[in-house]
Amino acid sequence: MNEQQQMVSGLSCIVCGKQSVERFLDLGATALANKFLTKEELSKPEAKYPLRVGYCHTCGHVQLTEEVPPSAMFEVTAVEVWPWRGSMRL
Repeated sequence: MNEQQQMVSGLSCIVCGKQSVERFLDLGATALANKFLTKEELSKPEAKYPLRVGYCHTCGHVQLTEEVPPSAMFEVTAVEVWPWRGSMRL
């Protein structure tokens, strides 16, 4: 296995639960796709998160190997409630 293709230690597949996920693609740090910046935010540094993809050798599922905090993706106001729960098992 080369540096990019490595078993991700301790990461269970989100479909079958087995620890047989191998990272095969690392796109580096990436800004959130649906996080649109306001005019005021354009002059500030934008938050970036690792975008890495893995393959489960047990069930064949392709998945992200890093989890972005839900608070970074979703803004919750007093009237909104997001019943979102991460599916990654670390």
